[in-house]
Amino acid sequence: MKSYLSRVFLAAGLMVMLTACHSGGMGRNTISSPQKTATVSFNLSDGTYSISHNGKILVRDARAAMVTGGDTIDMKGAVRSTSGFRSEHESTVLYRQKEVGVSYNYAVFDLRDDWQLEWRAFDDGIAYRFIYTGTAETVIYDEVLLVPFDGNPEITWAHSAGEPDPFRTSFENSYTTEPLAKAVTVPAFLPASVGCGNGLRVTLVESDLKAYPGMFLIPAQSGKDHHPAVEAVFAHYPASFAKHPWRDMSYVESTCDYISVSNGERTYPWRILKITESDAELPVDNLVYALAQPLCKEAFTGGTDWIKPGFSAWEWWNDWGLEGVDFKPGINQRTYEYYIDFAARNGLEYVVLDEGWYPVNEGLLMQPVQELNLPALVQYGRQRGVKLILWAIFNSVDEQLETVMRHYAGMGIAGFKIDFLDRNDQTAVEMAWRIADAAARHRLILDYHGIFPPAGLSRTYPNVVNYEGILGLENCKWNDTDAMDHPLYDVTVPYLRGMCGYADYTPGAMKNAYRKDFKVDYSKPMSMGTKAHQLALYITLDSPLSMLADSPTNYEQEPVATSFIASLPRRYDEKVVMSGTMGKYIVVARRSGQDWYVGGLTNWESRDIEMDWSFLDSERRYTIQAFTDADRAEKFRLSETTPAECRNIHLASGGGFLLKVIAERK
Repeated sequence: MKSYLSRVFLAAGLMVMLTACHSGGMGRNTISSPQKTATVSFNLSDGTYSISHNGKILVRDARAAMVTGGDTIDMKGAVRSTSGFRSEHESTVLYRQKEVGVSYNYAVFDLRDDWQLEWRAFDDGIAYRFIYTGTAETVIYDEVLLVPFDGNPEITWAHSAGEPDPFRTSFENSYTTEPLAKAVTVPAFLPASVGCGNGLRVTLVESDLKAYPGMFLIPAQSGKDHHPAVEAVFAHYPASFAKHPWRDMSYVESTCDYISVSNGERTYPWRILKITESDAELPVDNLVYALAQPLCKEAFTGGTDWIKPGFSAWEWWNDWGLEGVDFKPGINQRTYEYYIDFAARNGLEYVVLDEGWYPVNEGLLMQPVQELNLPALVQYGRQRGVKLILWAIFNSVDEQLETVMRHYAGMGIAGFKIDFLDRNDQTAVEMAWRIADAAARHRLILDYHGIFPPAGLSRTYPNVVNYEGILGLENCKWNDTDAMDHPLYDVTVPYLRGMCGYADYTPGAMKNAYRKDFKVDYSKPMSMGTKAHQLALYITLDSPLSMLADSPTNYEQEPVATSFIASLPRRYDEKVVMSGTMGKYIVVARRSGQDWYVGGLTNWESRDIEMDWSFLDSERRYTIQAFTDADRAEKFRLSETTPAECRNIHLASGGGFLLKVIAERK
């Protein structure tokens, strides 16, 4: 097996000369976007391509190829077979906005041996994918993606924390910003964003990841001038599996010398190079969604109306931490009845039963522990309008998939939170799709944990209502401020991980601390930053299934904050980033009907935010309910104001704010 540390591909040294664009953005060896802001140019003699934005070259002499059995399929000698313009628009089932529309110019090139390469040029980026049109078995030994950049760019990415195998990872780590030419050679998972100067960024991400391994990136050098570059690496196809005795979790024991195998014609994942002039464009990017496969109608023959977003009470983060009750809290009937009652009083749709409701080390998903009468608990919740979601291990579900789905759907369970996949080789990706399909057919929602960042699956299967693949609030249970910086992460992750799709960050801590006061406490955890910071997270991240992570008894001591969280809309019509800079701060506004909800966050630096309300309907009057930072991390100020008065908001160190902007009804 080739070492990822030693893989470096040399691109050709000569720059591709840009040719003039013909009408429709289609030159013979170029494709330009509809507004001609983005252009991809091809050198078909050596198989390289270059990308420019408004005439500025961002990517030089990049390479794209598939390695099949000793042969390399690339664009050398390619012939353009089709090209044109498309505009697509659709209403979404469950997404951060109600509708999505994209326009692009495209071209398909015929390569050798039943292969094609499709390119699309959007005004805000370039995307391509390989297509195999033959009937044979296709074994992919490697995929070449080598993207060189001009100058001395910086890259922001999250490296794998898996040791000694970087491809065995939970896809959770802090982001690192470093000069690409001096970056550490440890695989980083997507997205990764390259700063090209003057606010320009090229962000690499993938979509339509199906029956193929997910992409990692490492630093590389390219060409005679040794341009700094990123290069793709992939987990190899598993040859054998073994199991940990703990949690009955499977893992890859050995691998083959190839990365993918498939039969007959197929498309491969989209490689997206998103181009932005401002960081604020990233959290509202729709290319991952737009390039994913549409709804799988066969799995949703009865429609999708049963897929309900919502808020959930959750016991794991607070360690089943009820106080002042007349029973022993834990994994038992009375504890979960208390959580259900709390959810019902606050209008929460769900309660999650996390690890411990079944004998996890034996993988006995069909045998709840004797302390629980699960059918009775389902009925208790049904009477109060609260549904249950069950936690489980990925391979345990997959090994008895139809039995588990049929049984628990019949019992009235709403869905599963499925955990610890911890890899993204081809078989792992196939498992995620297989479970999503079975759950859809049985009308069950899914919250995927311990999984790679989303890559379009939720457009195809919108019953997958959330993903982890994020360094969530749970890490405050065991990491101090020297080990991680959550406020910094919170103003970085919406720009990168957030552009991929949903993020199950699990906010809502009611115990909060400035940096100097923060302490690790596994059973009674606190958050880094202020309470207003925690409230704002419900707006700054996309999360159709959102947890209230803290204990019901802690929320009961904070009725104003709890009521405000619980009153937030479950879905929104529109999302706007009012302002922000990656790694510093972010202000996000979401519209529900005529009302807006605005969340703002800062890192450990206190700052004043100027509010620009120009996006509001000028013919309406608005009032604002404002939660802002107070003089202590655990306190907040609640006030009423108007957009005319709310022109500047002060954020404390690690602070935030949450505003409800209410439109006057006509």
